[in-house]
Amino acid sequence: MEITRRNFLTGAAAMGGLAAFGLAGCAPKSVQADADEALAETGGETSATATEGAEVTPEPTPDATVDADVVVIGGGASGLCAAISAAQNGAKVVLFEKQAQLGGNGMMPEGLFAVNSPKQAELGIESPRKIDIIANEFQFNNFRITYDYWSNYIDGSGESIAWLLDLGVVIERVESMFGSPEVFHYGEGGHCEQMIETLIAATDTLGVDVHLNAPAIRLKQEDGAVVGAYAEGPEGVILANAKAVILTSGGFSGDTEKVRELVGYDTTYMQTPPNPANVGDGMRMAFEMGAASAPAACLTASRSVGDVRGTDLFVVSAGQPFLWLNELGHRYIWEDLGTQSMTLVVRANMAQKKAFSIFDSEEFDRLCNEGAPLKRYRTLAHTPLMNLADEIEQALETPEIEGAKLAYRADTIEELAEQMGIDAEEAVKAVERYNELCEKGIDEDFGKAAEYLIPVKTPPFYGFRETLECQTSLGGIDIDPFNRVVDAAGAVIPGLWAGGSDASKLTMESYNIEVPGSLLGYCVYSGRTMGKAAAEYAKA
Repeated sequence: MEITRRNFLTGAAAMGGLAAFGLAGCAPKSVQADADEALAETGGETSATATEGAEVTPEPTPDATVDADVVVIGGGASGLCAAISAAQNGAKVVLFEKQAQLGGNGMMPEGLFAVNSPKQAELGIESPRKIDIIANEFQFNNFRITYDYWSNYIDGSGESIAWLLDLGVVIERVESMFGSPEVFHYGEGGHCEQMIETLIAATDTLGVDVHLNAPAIRLKQEDGAVVGAYAEGPEGVILANAKAVILTSGGFSGDTEKVRELVGYDTTYMQTPPNPANVGDGMRMAFEMGAASAPAACLTASRSVGDVRGTDLFVVSAGQPFLWLNELGHRYIWEDLGTQSMTLVVRANMAQKKAFSIFDSEEFDRLCNEGAPLKRYRTLAHTPLMNLADEIEQALETPEIEGAKLAYRADTIEELAEQMGIDAEEAVKAVERYNELCEKGIDEDFGKAAEYLIPVKTPPFYGFRETLECQTSLGGIDIDPFNRVVDAAGAVIPGLWAGGSDASKLTMESYNIEVPGSLLGYCVYSGRTMGKAAAEYAKA
């Protein structure tokens, strides 16, 4: 769904409060008038000024003022890279971070995408052609993306790896993922903690002025150009005067209502993301400056109801290729879809009113003793799930959440279906048919691979309601192919850049795991290139 400044700012005003969406200001009249005129000519809805449906708050009076060349808002992977790059290119940099520590979502990934990198050259890996990668993304996103954004990113991805290596980041290996080419660059130990720690250390070495517990609350604009930012620090409001501002605030995945409104997913049971502080601050501030909106998406994973992250229950509760039934008691997709893409699993599940994964006690014993058939995050396939039995018992005793249990168990399929609130008669038929197909070793109905045809015969039977986790959002602020923020007429707003989760224009549907690590790779690329460009702009 495309965001308009009208609905976003109106929602911001409804929440109220400084930490949410207070201190909302007006875009300069010249910028706003040009944007509205351009939209009117095409029959589109004109952008809202802060006076239209949103609380008007004047620029705050600062308690302290600092001067810089570049201000970076948000200290996750993209913000850290932007701050480092700007400082490397001679800029005096101020970084405002909302939380008490740097790193954001950057600690989560296992690695990042790149082609033609020094590590691939060292390992003798031939990179895929750029056009083949872009063609894959075109098809995944129903041809609703633009070539230039992906082209620039891919061209700069190998240089990003070289840049990280020069900083001391360890790239352990380069491998394929979900059948992709060998483009996934694993961090040290198979995750990215060392990368983030190295980036944080570099900001200190380069003298970046870091302000923690200091959420940015408003941008400063003069004659249409962005010239600084206000933040609410522990000792009051700080004004950082600058010639350039870079927005890398982490997107909006921490606000379930925005995910529901902007992406269209049912978030009733959505797991709170790893970083709930990401509530769209960058979008709000950009829109106040006259920025246009761009379609938004989410990087999602399937999961069961409840907070099961980091448990054995998480490994099996959603996404494994067991039998899946919807509210009608029918199968609705080939259950090994997750071997292709976990984000496609979410799409399939969200198309149902209800979606459940079920298996029997024989499979339960196999999970405990031999592990799940598919890797899930950092738990490898066929790793015994020693805590699963205790976790399921605890889940069965946990009170319902919005009418859904964390787990279901019954001695018959009919009873299990009744507990889950789906058509019991149809569910029994579906299980009988599925077991027939398992005996044949051929899924004549959906084409599921024979190795994942696991019968559901031996009581007791287990069920989990499928829902989603929005790990991070993708996009929302409109930019040109060089990450410069643009208004509704497509004109660059001077002094303002946006990247990372705040702006990308790389995807219109959801994250494409067939180009694995592309989000973290983009965070590094966009941060690195924005920092350099902003420093050069500030010195011009």
